[in-house]
Amino acid sequence: MDSVTSPREAELAKLPWDREGLVEYAAAFSGTLDLGIARAVRILREADLHTIESCEGGPDHSYPEPTVKFSGTPACGWKAAAQLMYRGLPIKRLGQVWTFEYGLPTGPDWIVTFTRKLDS
Repeated sequence: MDSVTSPREAELAKLPWDREGLVEYAAAFSGTLDLGIARAVRILREADLHTIESCEGGPDHSYPEPTVKFSGTPACGWKAAAQLMYRGLPIKRLGQVWTFEYGLPTGPDWIVTFTRKLDS
Protein backbone atom coordinates (compact mmCIF):
# COMPACT_ATOMS: atom_id res chain seq x y z
CA MET A 1 0.00 0.00 0.00
CA ASP A 2 1.02 3.58 -0.51
CA SER A 3 2.56 5.65 2.23
CA VAL A 4 0.59 8.49 3.80
CA THR A 5 2.29 10.90 1.39
CA SER A 6 0.34 9.59 -1.62
CA PRO A 7 -2.50 11.85 -2.81
CA ARG A 8 -5.12 9.29 -1.76
CA GLU A 9 -3.70 8.89 1.74
CA ALA A 10 -3.32 12.64 2.12
CA GLU A 11 -7.02 13.08 1.35
CA LEU A 12 -8.00 10.29 3.75
CA ALA A 13 -5.88 11.89 6.48
CA LYS A 14 -8.13 14.96 6.32
CA LEU A 15 -11.20 12.98 7.39
CA PRO A 16 -12.42 13.53 10.95
CA TRP A 17 -11.78 10.84 13.55
CA ASP A 18 -15.43 10.59 14.64
CA ARG A 19 -17.65 7.65 13.66
CA GLU A 20 -18.81 9.31 10.43
CA GLY A 21 -15.21 10.01 9.40
CA LEU A 22 -14.23 6.40 10.07
CA VAL A 23 -17.21 5.15 8.05
CA GLU A 24 -16.01 7.29 5.13
CA TYR A 25 -12.42 6.11 5.65
CA ALA A 26 -13.48 2.44 5.59
CA ALA A 27 -15.64 3.02 2.50
CA ALA A 28 -12.60 4.37 0.63
CA PHE A 29 -11.25 0.80 0.63
CA SER A 30 -14.10 -0.45 -1.61
CA GLY A 31 -15.77 -2.48 1.11
CA THR A 32 -12.64 -4.38 2.10
CA LEU A 33 -12.00 -2.54 5.39
CA ASP A 34 -14.21 -3.46 8.34
CA LEU A 35 -15.44 -0.50 10.36
CA GLY A 36 -14.53 -2.30 13.60
CA ILE A 37 -10.81 -2.12 12.73
CA ALA A 38 -10.67 1.05 10.59
CA ARG A 39 -9.39 3.23 13.47
CA ALA A 40 -6.33 0.99 13.98
CA VAL A 41 -5.62 0.72 10.25
CA ARG A 42 -5.79 4.49 9.90
CA ILE A 43 -3.42 5.04 12.83
CA LEU A 44 -0.89 2.57 11.44
CA ARG A 45 -1.06 3.89 7.87
CA GLU A 46 -0.72 7.49 9.03
CA ALA A 47 2.40 6.35 10.92
CA ASP A 48 3.75 5.13 7.54
CA LEU A 49 3.37 1.46 8.44
CA HIS A 50 2.44 -0.94 5.63
CA THR A 51 -0.77 -2.79 6.52
CA ILE A 52 -1.26 -6.16 4.83
CA GLU A 53 -4.63 -7.33 6.07
CA SER A 54 -7.13 -6.50 8.77
CA CYS A 55 -10.36 -7.85 10.22
CA GLU A 56 -12.77 -6.69 12.92
CA GLY A 57 -13.09 -10.29 14.10
CA GLY A 58 -16.06 -12.43 15.01
CA PRO A 59 -18.13 -15.16 13.37
CA ASP A 60 -17.67 -15.43 9.59
CA HIS A 61 -14.52 -13.28 9.71
CA SER A 62 -10.88 -14.14 9.03
CA TYR A 63 -9.85 -13.72 12.67
CA PRO A 64 -11.77 -14.34 15.90
CA GLU A 65 -10.67 -10.97 17.33
CA PRO A 66 -10.01 -7.52 15.79
CA THR A 67 -6.60 -7.90 14.13
CA VAL A 68 -4.22 -6.01 11.83
CA LYS A 69 -1.26 -7.62 10.10
CA PHE A 70 1.49 -5.28 8.92
CA SER A 71 5.06 -5.52 7.67
CA GLY A 72 8.25 -3.85 8.74
CA THR A 73 11.46 -4.04 10.68
CA PRO A 74 11.64 -5.10 14.33
CA ALA A 75 11.31 -1.42 15.26
CA CYS A 76 8.03 -1.15 13.34
CA GLY A 77 6.22 -3.39 15.83
CA TRP A 78 7.16 -1.13 18.70
CA LYS A 79 6.36 1.98 16.68
CA ALA A 80 2.90 0.55 16.00
CA ALA A 81 2.36 -0.35 19.65
CA ALA A 82 3.40 3.14 20.74
CA GLN A 83 1.06 4.84 18.25
CA LEU A 84 -1.89 2.61 19.16
CA MET A 85 -1.31 2.90 22.91
CA TYR A 86 -0.93 6.67 22.67
CA ARG A 87 -4.39 6.82 21.12
CA GLY A 88 -5.85 4.55 23.79
CA LEU A 89 -6.58 1.48 21.70
CA PRO A 90 -7.02 -1.72 23.72
CA ILE A 91 -4.11 -3.88 22.54
CA LYS A 92 -4.37 -7.50 23.61
CA ARG A 93 -1.40 -8.99 21.76
CA LEU A 94 1.54 -7.92 19.58
CA GLY A 95 3.61 -10.53 17.82
CA GLN A 96 5.21 -11.75 14.65
CA VAL A 97 3.89 -14.40 12.29
CA TRP A 98 5.24 -16.36 9.34
CA THR A 99 2.84 -17.18 6.53
CA PHE A 100 3.30 -20.19 4.27
CA GLU A 101 2.75 -19.51 0.58
CA TYR A 102 3.08 -22.45 -1.80
CA GLY A 103 4.62 -24.43 1.05
CA LEU A 104 7.35 -21.85 1.75
CA PRO A 105 7.51 -19.54 4.78
CA THR A 106 7.37 -15.78 4.23
CA GLY A 107 7.82 -13.11 6.85
CA PRO A 108 7.95 -12.47 9.59
CA ASP A 109 5.18 -9.90 9.59
CA TRP A 110 3.74 -8.13 12.61
CA ILE A 111 0.27 -8.82 13.95
CA VAL A 112 -1.61 -6.78 16.54
CA THR A 113 -4.81 -8.00 18.17
CA PHE A 114 -7.29 -5.92 20.15
CA THR A 115 -9.61 -6.81 23.03
CA ARG A 116 -12.70 -5.44 21.25
CA LYS A 117 -13.96 -3.92 18.00
CA LEU A 118 -12.88 -0.30 17.52
CA ASP A 119 -16.01 1.08 15.86
CA SER A 120 -17.04 3.47 18.62
